[in-house]
Amino acid sequence: MASNIISGTIDGTYPVAGVDNNTQGFRDNFTIIKTGLATASSEIGALQDNTAKLNVSNDFLGTDVTNANFSLNTEKYHNIGTVITGQNISFLNGPYQSLIVNLSEGSSTINFALADWPERSEVAKITVQLSGNGTAKDVTFTVAGGGTVKKSPNYPASFTVESSTDPIVVEFWTYNQGTTVYANYLGTYTDLVGGAAGTLGDTVIDGDLTVTGAINKPVTSTIADINNITNVNTSGAISGSVLKYNGSSWIIDTDADSTTVVADINDITNVNITSVADNQILVYNSSTSSWVNETNALLSGTSITADSGGRLKVGIASDDNTVIFESTTGKVTPKQFEVPSMTSTVRDNTAGMGEDGSMIYNTTHDEFQVYSNSAWLKLSTEPVTG
Repeated sequence: MASNIISGTIDGTYPVAGVDNNTQGFRDNFTIIKTGLATASSEIGALQDNTAKLNVSNDFLGTDVTNANFSLNTEKYHNIGTVITGQNISFLNGPYQSLIVNLSEGSSTINFALADWPERSEVAKITVQLSGNGTAKDVTFTVAGGGTVKKSPNYPASFTVESSTDPIVVEFWTYNQGTTVYANYLGTYTDLVGGAAGTLGDTVIDGDLTVTGAINKPVTSTIADINNITNVNTSGAISGSVLKYNGSSWIIDTDADSTTVVADINDITNVNITSVADNQILVYNSSTSSWVNETNALLSGTSITADSGGRLKVGIASDDNTVIFESTTGKVTPKQFEVPSMTSTVRDNTAGMGEDGSMIYNTTHDEFQVYSNSAWLKLSTEPVTG
């Protein structure tokens, strides 16, 4: 800030040497000096009261610190100590606080109230570290004054503190004076390397890991006999036996059909084959609930061949009663060929229709139609006279 001390009005040439000088000039200069000293005193007092100091704690009274570069800074830590009953955890005690839960015999639940949040709408945080005494205790958190606690997705449904060596850490924050407090469960913190042998437990490592000393592999053993496995019982096993799971363990399967080898298909109980002949097929008979052999009319005495033009020919050995397929869209009954039937709408909206040589029966016009040169043409349907 600019100083209000005025020194420019002091007459530096007064008094004049060798002559009589008016005493008023002395008084004027002394008055200016006195006023300047009073102003200096006031300004120095303001600096002492309102600026940061190196030798005492400083309270900035909620003012902003902007455009600052902080280095080698720490945050206040407060050790609440051992607690035997619920109490407040105050924001005034600092951003990181620790405690040990040690309830009296018979008590299993304790509640901590998050209190003394700042009265201005700024973000305020408290991180709480909780340890136990070896006995599991359920811990809950509320907000002093009736605020709401909103929990992170990983916040446990049952918050239990037990270990005296592996603390649980939770962070809380609010931006609206404690009306809503957010809780983020950071987890249980354990030693990365624990145990007398220095073995590495179940730990997720993200980044480089430097190991000093030997890495001991887990002790493993080789199972010499399958019966040494706890849930396997091979009692009564013979050659060809199989193991079957019974819901709790693996045992020898004693079912009659589990090791039966079928030598003939007719040995199967629901198969009845009599007077079998070439080209017969098995058909299921629902009235007798069994599979029986029958002669297939299509395959009996019927030949399926392809001629030199790649056409499929279905019929008997001679060509007299043979049906020739040049399209997969038709169907065949004995000694006749039936083309597909459809309306004009279906014809015009069916993908793949409209290839030269295609033929249909149009039920809209009751006539045969053939596709040629990019158009559907009507075929003559004169009556057969003989």
